[in-house]
Amino acid sequence: MGDELEEMIVVDILQARLLCLQTDSIGKLRRLVSIPQSHRPKVVCKTLHGGGNCRHRTRAWAQYGTDDVMRSERVGILQNGIGDLLELASELGADALATGHYVRRAIGSCGPELHRAADESRDQSYFLFATTEEQLRMLRFPLGELDKREVRSIAHSLDLVVAEKPDSQDICFVPQGRYTDVVARLKPDAAEPGDIVDMGGRVLGRHPGIIHFTVGQRKGLGLAGNEEPLFVVRLDAAARRVVVGPRESIRTRKIRLGFVNWLMPPGAVPLTCAVKVRSSRPPAPARIVPLADSAAEVELVSGEDAVAPGQACVFYEEGGTRVLGGGWIVKTEPAQAAA
Repeated sequence: MGDELEEMIVVDILQARLLCLQTDSIGKLRRLVSIPQSHRPKVVCKTLHGGGNCRHRTRAWAQYGTDDVMRSERVGILQNGIGDLLELASELGADALATGHYVRRAIGSCGPELHRAADESRDQSYFLFATTEEQLRMLRFPLGELDKREVRSIAHSLDLVVAEKPDSQDICFVPQGRYTDVVARLKPDAAEPGDIVDMGGRVLGRHPGIIHFTVGQRKGLGLAGNEEPLFVVRLDAAARRVVVGPRESIRTRKIRLGFVNWLMPPGAVPLTCAVKVRSSRPPAPARIVPLADSAAEVELVSGEDAVAPGQACVFYEEGGTRVLGGGWIVKTEPAQAAA
Protein backbone atom coordinates (compact mmCIF):
# COMPACT_ATOMS: atom_id res chain seq x y z
CA MET A 1 0.00 0.00 0.00
CA GLY A 2 2.96 2.34 0.68
CA ASP A 3 4.27 2.37 -2.91
CA GLU A 4 0.79 2.92 -4.31
CA LEU A 5 0.18 5.81 -1.92
CA GLU A 6 3.53 7.42 -2.78
CA GLU A 7 2.68 7.22 -6.50
CA MET A 8 -0.69 8.90 -5.91
CA ILE A 9 0.98 11.70 -3.95
CA VAL A 10 3.62 12.31 -6.65
CA VAL A 11 0.95 12.55 -9.37
CA ASP A 12 -1.15 14.95 -7.29
CA ILE A 13 1.87 17.17 -6.57
CA LEU A 14 2.81 17.32 -10.25
CA GLN A 15 -0.74 18.23 -11.21
CA ALA A 16 -0.80 20.89 -8.48
CA ARG A 17 2.45 22.42 -9.79
CA LEU A 18 1.09 22.51 -13.34
CA LEU A 19 -2.14 24.05 -12.09
CA CYS A 20 -0.19 26.76 -10.28
CA LEU A 21 1.68 27.60 -13.47
CA GLN A 22 -1.53 27.67 -15.51
CA THR A 23 -3.48 29.86 -13.09
CA ASP A 24 -0.52 32.21 -12.73
CA SER A 25 -0.47 32.65 -16.52
CA ILE A 26 -4.12 33.79 -16.52
CA GLY A 27 -3.55 36.29 -13.73
CA LYS A 28 -4.62 34.12 -10.81
CA LEU A 29 -1.46 33.81 -8.76
CA ARG A 30 -1.28 30.62 -6.72
CA ARG A 31 1.27 29.40 -4.21
CA LEU A 32 1.97 25.68 -3.89
CA VAL A 33 2.65 24.84 -0.27
CA SER A 34 4.42 21.58 0.54
CA ILE A 35 2.97 19.94 3.65
CA PRO A 36 5.76 18.19 5.58
CA GLN A 37 5.72 14.40 5.42
CA SER A 38 5.36 14.38 9.19
CA HIS A 39 1.86 15.76 8.67
CA ARG A 40 0.64 12.55 7.05
CA PRO A 41 1.06 10.21 10.03
CA LYS A 42 -0.49 12.88 12.24
CA VAL A 43 -3.63 12.90 10.11
CA VAL A 44 -3.73 9.10 9.92
CA CYS A 45 -3.26 8.77 13.66
CA LYS A 46 -5.84 11.41 14.53
CA THR A 47 -8.30 9.99 12.04
CA LEU A 48 -7.98 6.27 12.69
CA HIS A 49 -7.51 6.32 16.44
CA GLY A 50 -9.61 9.37 17.21
CA GLY A 51 -8.26 12.82 17.85
CA GLY A 52 -9.45 16.20 18.97
CA ASN A 53 -13.19 15.94 19.54
CA CYS A 54 -13.41 12.32 18.29
CA ARG A 55 -11.52 10.41 20.97
CA HIS A 56 -14.49 8.12 21.68
CA ARG A 57 -13.91 6.45 18.30
CA THR A 58 -10.63 4.90 19.45
CA ARG A 59 -12.10 1.39 19.47
CA ALA A 60 -14.79 1.93 16.84
CA TRP A 61 -12.77 0.22 14.11
CA ALA A 62 -12.74 -3.09 15.91
CA GLN A 63 -16.18 -2.81 17.50
CA TYR A 64 -18.59 -1.42 14.97
CA GLY A 65 -17.45 -2.38 11.51
CA THR A 66 -15.10 -1.01 8.93
CA ASP A 67 -17.64 0.53 6.53
CA ASP A 68 -19.56 2.37 9.28
CA VAL A 69 -16.52 4.03 10.74
CA MET A 70 -14.60 4.62 7.50
CA ARG A 71 -17.49 6.63 6.09
CA SER A 72 -17.41 8.78 9.20
CA GLU A 73 -13.61 9.05 9.13
CA ARG A 74 -13.96 11.37 6.13
CA VAL A 75 -15.34 13.90 8.64
CA GLY A 76 -12.15 13.63 10.70
CA ILE A 77 -9.91 13.91 7.67
CA LEU A 78 -11.71 16.96 6.27
CA GLN A 79 -11.83 18.64 9.67
CA ASN A 80 -8.14 18.00 10.41
CA GLY A 81 -7.17 19.22 6.93
CA ILE A 82 -9.32 22.36 7.08
CA GLY A 83 -7.92 23.21 10.51
CA ASP A 84 -4.36 22.98 9.20
CA LEU A 85 -5.18 25.03 6.09
CA LEU A 86 -6.89 27.74 8.14
CA GLU A 87 -3.83 27.96 10.35
CA LEU A 88 -1.63 28.34 7.27
CA ALA A 89 -3.99 30.92 5.73
CA SER A 90 -3.78 32.94 8.92
CA GLU A 91 0.03 32.81 8.85
CA LEU A 92 -0.03 34.08 5.25
CA GLY A 93 -2.33 36.94 6.18
CA ALA A 94 -5.18 35.68 3.99
CA ASP A 95 -8.67 37.18 4.29
CA ALA A 96 -10.43 33.92 3.44
CA LEU A 97 -9.85 30.25 2.61
CA ALA A 98 -11.65 28.79 -0.41
CA THR A 99 -12.00 25.02 -0.70
CA GLY A 100 -13.39 22.71 -3.38
CA HIS A 101 -16.05 21.12 -1.20
CA TYR A 102 -19.60 20.87 -2.49
CA VAL A 103 -21.35 22.79 0.27
CA ARG A 104 -22.71 26.33 0.58
CA ARG A 105 -22.05 29.19 2.97
CA ALA A 106 -24.72 31.84 3.49
CA ILE A 107 -24.96 34.90 5.74
CA GLY A 108 -27.94 34.71 8.07
CA SER A 109 -29.29 36.95 10.82
CA CYS A 110 -26.76 35.57 13.30
CA GLY A 111 -23.77 35.27 10.99
CA PRO A 112 -22.44 32.69 8.51
CA GLU A 113 -24.44 29.49 8.01
CA LEU A 114 -23.56 26.12 6.47
CA HIS A 115 -25.98 24.75 3.85
CA ARG A 116 -26.26 21.70 1.63
CA ALA A 117 -24.87 22.04 -1.88
CA ALA A 118 -27.15 22.97 -4.77
CA ASP A 119 -26.17 19.65 -6.40
CA GLU A 120 -27.61 17.11 -3.94
CA SER A 121 -25.69 14.27 -5.57
CA ARG A 122 -22.41 16.02 -4.68
CA ASP A 123 -23.36 17.44 -1.30
CA GLN A 124 -20.60 17.10 1.33
CA SER A 125 -22.29 18.87 4.22
CA TYR A 126 -22.51 15.63 6.19
CA PHE A 127 -18.71 15.50 6.31
CA LEU A 128 -18.34 19.14 7.37
CA PHE A 129 -20.73 19.31 10.32
CA ALA A 130 -17.78 19.63 12.73
CA THR A 131 -16.78 22.95 11.16
CA THR A 132 -16.98 25.56 13.90
CA GLU A 133 -18.66 28.94 13.60
CA GLU A 134 -15.26 30.60 13.90
CA GLN A 135 -13.89 28.53 11.00
CA LEU A 136 -17.01 29.19 8.93
CA ARG A 137 -16.40 32.94 9.12
CA MET A 138 -13.21 32.52 7.08
CA LEU A 139 -14.23 29.66 4.78
CA ARG A 140 -15.65 30.05 1.26
CA PHE A 141 -17.11 27.29 -0.93
CA PRO A 142 -17.24 28.50 -4.56
CA LEU A 143 -18.43 25.13 -5.91
CA GLY A 144 -21.48 24.97 -3.67
CA GLU A 145 -23.80 26.56 -6.24
CA LEU A 146 -22.48 24.49 -9.18
CA ASP A 147 -22.89 20.93 -10.35
CA LYS A 148 -19.94 18.81 -11.49
CA ARG A 149 -20.61 19.39 -15.19
CA GLU A 150 -20.44 23.15 -14.73
CA VAL A 151 -17.17 22.83 -12.78
CA ARG A 152 -15.60 20.71 -15.52
CA SER A 153 -16.88 23.11 -18.18
CA ILE A 154 -15.19 26.04 -16.42
CA ALA A 155 -11.97 24.04 -16.10
CA HIS A 156 -12.08 23.18 -19.82
CA SER A 157 -12.65 26.81 -20.76
CA LEU A 158 -9.44 27.68 -18.92
CA ASP A 159 -7.60 24.63 -20.33
CA LEU A 160 -6.75 23.48 -16.82
CA VAL A 161 -4.76 20.26 -16.54
CA VAL A 162 -7.23 18.81 -14.03
CA ALA A 163 -10.33 19.35 -16.19
CA GLU A 164 -10.79 15.60 -16.70
CA LYS A 165 -9.21 14.38 -13.48
CA PRO A 166 -11.23 11.39 -12.19
CA ASP A 167 -13.34 11.89 -9.09
CA SER A 168 -11.73 10.68 -5.90
CA GLN A 169 -13.75 7.98 -4.14
CA ASP A 170 -11.22 6.89 -1.55
CA ILE A 171 -9.68 8.36 1.55
CA CYS A 172 -6.21 9.74 0.81
CA PHE A 173 -4.29 7.10 2.76
CA VAL A 174 -6.54 4.17 1.69
CA PRO A 175 -5.85 3.61 -2.03
CA GLN A 176 -8.63 1.76 -3.89
CA GLY A 177 -10.78 1.73 -0.76
CA ARG A 178 -9.11 -1.28 0.88
CA TYR A 179 -10.06 -0.15 4.37
CA THR A 180 -9.65 -3.62 5.84
CA ASP A 181 -5.93 -3.58 4.99
CA VAL A 182 -5.45 -0.47 7.12
CA VAL A 183 -7.52 -1.80 10.02
CA ALA A 184 -5.73 -5.17 9.94
CA ARG A 185 -2.38 -3.40 10.33
CA LEU A 186 -3.56 -1.20 13.18
CA LYS A 187 -5.87 -3.70 14.88
CA PRO A 188 -4.55 -7.21 14.05
CA ASP A 189 -6.99 -8.90 16.45
CA ALA A 190 -9.91 -7.56 14.37
CA ALA A 191 -8.76 -9.78 11.48
CA GLU A 192 -8.85 -12.98 13.53
CA PRO A 193 -11.64 -15.52 12.83
CA GLY A 194 -14.51 -16.11 15.22
CA ASP A 195 -18.12 -17.23 15.59
CA ILE A 196 -21.30 -15.90 14.03
CA VAL A 197 -24.03 -16.19 16.66
CA ASP A 198 -27.71 -15.33 16.96
CA MET A 199 -28.99 -12.93 19.59
CA GLY A 200 -29.32 -15.80 22.04
CA GLY A 201 -25.67 -16.80 21.64
CA ARG A 202 -26.27 -19.89 19.48
CA VAL A 203 -23.40 -20.47 17.04
CA LEU A 204 -24.57 -20.34 13.42
CA GLY A 205 -21.26 -20.27 11.59
CA ARG A 206 -17.73 -18.86 11.41
CA HIS A 207 -16.28 -15.63 10.05
CA PRO A 208 -12.76 -14.60 8.86
CA GLY A 209 -12.56 -11.46 11.00
CA ILE A 210 -14.97 -8.80 12.24
CA ILE A 211 -13.30 -6.14 10.07
CA HIS A 212 -15.17 -7.66 7.12
CA PHE A 213 -18.59 -6.88 8.62
CA THR A 214 -20.66 -3.84 9.47
CA VAL A 215 -23.89 -3.30 11.40
CA GLY A 216 -26.89 -3.86 9.14
CA GLN A 217 -25.02 -6.10 6.69
CA ARG A 218 -26.99 -8.99 5.17
CA LYS A 219 -24.89 -10.30 2.29
CA GLY A 220 -21.67 -12.20 2.74
CA LEU A 221 -22.56 -13.84 6.05
CA GLY A 222 -22.28 -17.33 4.62
CA LEU A 223 -25.46 -18.45 6.39
CA ALA A 224 -28.21 -20.45 4.72
CA GLY A 225 -31.32 -22.37 5.66
CA ASN A 226 -32.74 -19.77 8.05
CA GLU A 227 -36.45 -19.06 8.32
CA GLU A 228 -35.91 -15.33 7.68
CA PRO A 229 -33.07 -13.09 6.45
CA LEU A 230 -30.44 -12.31 9.06
CA PHE A 231 -28.54 -9.05 9.52
CA VAL A 232 -25.51 -8.03 11.54
CA VAL A 233 -26.86 -6.55 14.78
CA ARG A 234 -23.56 -5.85 16.54
CA LEU A 235 -19.91 -6.81 16.61
CA ASP A 236 -18.37 -8.15 19.83
CA ALA A 237 -14.68 -7.33 19.41
CA ALA A 238 -13.58 -8.83 22.73
CA ALA A 239 -15.14 -12.21 21.95
CA ARG A 240 -14.52 -11.92 18.17
CA ARG A 241 -18.21 -12.60 17.57
CA VAL A 242 -20.56 -11.32 14.88
CA VAL A 243 -24.09 -11.17 16.33
CA VAL A 244 -26.95 -11.50 13.82
CA GLY A 245 -30.72 -11.19 14.03
CA PRO A 246 -33.90 -10.40 12.05
CA ARG A 247 -34.46 -7.03 10.37
CA GLU A 248 -36.44 -5.58 13.28
CA SER A 249 -33.43 -6.04 15.54
CA ILE A 250 -31.35 -3.50 13.58
CA ARG A 251 -33.94 -0.71 13.71
CA THR A 252 -33.11 2.17 16.03
CA ARG A 253 -35.38 4.84 17.51
CA LYS A 254 -33.13 6.63 20.01
CA ILE A 255 -29.44 7.50 19.89
CA ARG A 256 -27.06 9.26 22.26
CA LEU A 257 -24.49 11.66 20.82
CA GLY A 258 -21.20 12.95 22.17
CA PHE A 259 -18.95 15.86 21.12
CA VAL A 260 -21.85 17.74 19.55
CA ASN A 261 -20.98 20.81 17.47
CA TRP A 262 -23.80 23.35 17.17
CA LEU A 263 -24.00 25.78 14.24
CA MET A 264 -27.02 27.64 15.58
CA PRO A 265 -27.93 29.51 18.76
CA PRO A 266 -29.88 27.59 21.42
CA GLY A 267 -33.60 27.46 20.66
CA ALA A 268 -36.73 25.54 21.59
CA VAL A 269 -36.24 22.15 23.26
CA PRO A 270 -36.74 19.55 21.98
CA LEU A 271 -35.51 20.73 18.59
CA THR A 272 -37.59 19.41 15.70
CA CYS A 273 -35.43 18.95 12.63
CA ALA A 274 -34.14 16.31 10.22
CA VAL A 275 -31.02 14.19 10.67
CA LYS A 276 -28.71 12.01 8.58
CA VAL A 277 -26.99 9.03 10.21
CA ARG A 278 -25.21 8.07 6.99
CA SER A 279 -24.01 10.30 4.20
CA SER A 280 -25.92 8.41 1.51
CA ARG A 281 -29.32 8.59 3.23
CA PRO A 282 -31.82 11.44 2.95
CA PRO A 283 -32.52 13.51 6.07
CA ALA A 284 -35.18 11.90 8.29
CA PRO A 285 -37.52 13.56 10.84
CA ALA A 286 -36.12 13.72 14.38
CA ARG A 287 -36.37 15.44 17.74
CA ILE A 288 -33.19 16.48 19.56
CA VAL A 289 -32.68 17.27 23.24
CA PRO A 290 -29.35 18.99 24.01
CA LEU A 291 -27.63 17.66 27.14
CA ALA A 292 -24.72 18.74 29.29
CA ASP A 293 -21.09 18.15 28.33
CA SER A 294 -21.70 18.61 24.56
CA ALA A 295 -24.02 15.61 24.42
CA ALA A 296 -27.50 15.21 22.94
CA GLU A 297 -30.29 12.66 22.71
CA VAL A 298 -31.92 12.10 19.33
CA GLU A 299 -35.30 10.48 18.75
CA LEU A 300 -35.69 9.18 15.20
CA VAL A 301 -39.40 9.66 14.54
CA SER A 302 -39.73 6.81 12.04
CA GLY A 303 -36.68 4.85 13.12
CA GLU A 304 -33.56 4.05 11.11
CA ASP A 305 -31.85 0.76 10.22
CA ALA A 306 -28.20 -0.07 10.85
CA VAL A 307 -27.28 2.80 13.15
CA ALA A 308 -24.07 2.19 15.09
CA PRO A 309 -21.70 3.98 17.46
CA GLY A 310 -18.85 5.58 15.55
CA GLN A 311 -21.13 7.08 12.89
CA ALA A 312 -21.86 10.78 12.61
CA CYS A 313 -25.38 12.14 13.09
CA VAL A 314 -25.88 15.49 11.35
CA PHE A 315 -28.77 17.90 12.01
CA TYR A 316 -30.54 19.79 9.21
CA GLU A 317 -33.22 22.45 9.21
CA GLU A 318 -36.61 20.83 8.78
CA GLY A 319 -37.65 21.24 5.14
CA GLY A 320 -34.56 23.35 4.42
CA THR A 321 -30.88 23.09 3.55
CA ARG A 322 -29.15 24.59 6.59
CA VAL A 323 -26.83 22.44 8.71
CA LEU A 324 -27.69 23.01 12.37
CA GLY A 325 -24.91 20.88 13.83
CA GLY A 326 -24.09 17.27 14.53
CA GLY A 327 -22.29 14.84 16.78
CA TRP A 328 -20.87 11.34 17.10
CA ILE A 329 -23.09 8.40 17.98
CA VAL A 330 -21.95 6.80 21.23
CA LYS A 331 -25.00 4.70 22.09
CA THR A 332 -28.08 3.35 20.31
CA GLU A 333 -31.41 2.03 21.58
CA PRO A 334 -33.33 -0.54 19.51
CA ALA A 335 -36.79 0.48 18.31
CA GLN A 336 -38.36 -2.40 20.22
CA ALA A 337 -36.85 -1.20 23.49
CA ALA A 338 -37.78 2.43 22.81
CA ALA A 339 -41.40 1.61 21.95
